[in-house]
Amino acid sequence: MVPRQAVGDRSRRCLGGSCVVDGLYVAVVPSAVLILMSRNVVLGGAVGFVPPNSLTILTWQPGSLIALCLLLSAIIVATHLAGSWYHYVEAF
Repeated sequence: MVPRQAVGDRSRRCLGGSCVVDGLYVAVVPSAVLILMSRNVVLGGAVGFVPPNSLTILTWQPGSLIALCLLLSAIIVATHLAGSWYHYVEAF
């Protein structure tokens, strides 16, 4: 028999399909509206990285998953900067 979860155990609740859809809706829709309204590449990049990484941390995911998400975000940022670094230096 599987033991029942404690009523106050928030780390195990709401991991099913509808909660995931609700969480994605809450994170993605405002982000998409903000990016479309601002048309700012830096803001778009920040909005693309901050909510998923924040949600990973705030939903008490394992440390290895948090580290993986942050590492992948850093690799993407470094790859972007490596390809366009000259343009940023030229702008300054």
